[in-house]
Amino acid sequence: MTPEEKKSGVKRLGPWFHRIDLGDGVITKTESLSGEPADHPLGPWRIIRECLPPDLTGLRVLDVGCNGGFFAVEAKRRNAAYVLGVDSQRHQVRQAQFVRRALDLDIEFRRLSVYDLSRKALGEFDVTLALGLVYHCKHLILALERLFDVTREMLILETAVLLPEVFAAAPTPFPVGSITRTLHPLGYFENTPDSKESVFNWFLPSTSAMAALVRDVGFSEVSLVEVRGDRGTFLCRKFAGAAVAISLESFAAALRVESGPRAAPRDSHLTFRVRAENVGLASWRASADRGAQKGVVSLGMRLLQGEEEVDWDFGRASLPHDLAPGDAEILTLQFHAPSEPGVYFLEFDMIAEQISWFEDFGSAVARHTLSVEELGDGIPWFRLEGLLYGLESRGLKVPREASCPELVELAARTLAQLSAVDPAAVETAFRWILGFQPDESTSAGLRLLTRGQSERLPIVVRRLLTRADSREVPEAPSGECLVALGRRIECAKAEQRPVATCGSFPLEAAMARLLLEEGGDLDDERFVRLAYRRVLGREADPEGAGNAVAKLSVGETNRPHFLRDLFWSEELRSIP
Repeated sequence: MTPEEKKSGVKRLGPWFHRIDLGDGVITKTESLSGEPADHPLGPWRIIRECLPPDLTGLRVLDVGCNGGFFAVEAKRRNAAYVLGVDSQRHQVRQAQFVRRALDLDIEFRRLSVYDLSRKALGEFDVTLALGLVYHCKHLILALERLFDVTREMLILETAVLLPEVFAAAPTPFPVGSITRTLHPLGYFENTPDSKESVFNWFLPSTSAMAALVRDVGFSEVSLVEVRGDRGTFLCRKFAGAAVAISLESFAAALRVESGPRAAPRDSHLTFRVRAENVGLASWRASADRGAQKGVVSLGMRLLQGEEEVDWDFGRASLPHDLAPGDAEILTLQFHAPSEPGVYFLEFDMIAEQISWFEDFGSAVARHTLSVEELGDGIPWFRLEGLLYGLESRGLKVPREASCPELVELAARTLAQLSAVDPAAVETAFRWILGFQPDESTSAGLRLLTRGQSERLPIVVRRLLTRADSREVPEAPSGECLVALGRRIECAKAEQRPVATCGSFPLEAAMARLLLEEGGDLDDERFVRLAYRRVLGREADPEGAGNAVAKLSVGETNRPHFLRDLFWSEELRSIP
């Protein structure tokens, strides 16, 4: 930039508050603007430069309320790796950008308020400068919290201070109920309703009040460097692991339920995955022993019906590690569904142990509706076996020792996961459960219900399993018939393997399970012949066997439903 361009720019962008030497005999300011010395900010700089490391190589520096850019320029001249100056006033940012071009320095200037600062948006800075800033902040504590958030190690703060000769009160113990606190003098400037926040003054802290404020937002060490006239300079250090003091924005979370059932049998085991993002100013501290340490953060869950509280602390999940502001983690929370059927609301919220739930600080909870159903012994065994047999045919392991509701829930969850990668699995499950190939209307209805709504598939599965059967359950065979049947299917083994699902006679489901296991390695034809011998006590006739094998091969039925037809047949009941 030529000397003439520098002179023209200085004139065009005046008046100036910072006196900056642009070279070529061009200086931005030669006289006082509002009562400050004509060489301002040279006076404060003589103090501030003693607080800074002489070499800033490799460090990031943030100048908040940068005005014309004097201090940002000096930081860059000390070899700072990155310098960012921010100011809420457009005119000051234009001045600073002109200075950067005139001096050809690699400095970034942006129009931002102190309230816009966040570690997530800007990252952390090794050195933060807040010079002549805080008395312009209507929301003083929030401004200090923002400064804390973006500062990695050091904050240099310079401000007008309330002098003892103006207000003689010293810090004094002050009772608040049963607690005694230290009361510090802090002045407030009365402003007209149209006062411009960043131009007019709001608060005038005493030196003790300023130090207390900075400590309270989390800085570990605060020292008063010097008081000169009515100005005080403070050096504030933030050590690793420092946590912001408790305030409305200290603890805040963005929570989202990633997975979890909308409906479940009562007392069934449930698993929810919740994404938790730290959007506050305080790091979330994790601990293996969450109950022993104040401030340790966990994911908690409350259980409600309507607006009535059922259990205010229904479940917990610990953090796997500390979570800094801006970080997120998927947390897994496991618990048992309520014992009483009904519609419940699950409220997920973070909690700082021995301090408060985050909701009390204004953080939003994640709410989830859970329908708890009565699901016990009333499921026809052939539907449950059909579903489980189908899943096992896909190579999926099913723990047969689980209870009926647990088997249903496991099968429903597995099928929901399967449908996410194989939409045809929905129609396949229809065949597994109901025992026949879905027609066009039923398959279209299932696709419509579950398309893009895999979380609803467990509900569909449970409804299919418990739907009314068009075929009336026959009376049990005679005692003699059941004795003979027990011999053929080794009733002693069946008695050791009870399955809590309904059938037409005792142990029907357990006998079917034994036959399915015995014929697991057989093809359809040999399985049909095995079933005829075990259930009916005779060899399969060619026509009956051929018809059954044909239906099995094309999916019109499955092995559990084929066994159901034999167990419910008139022929079995007619055997003497």
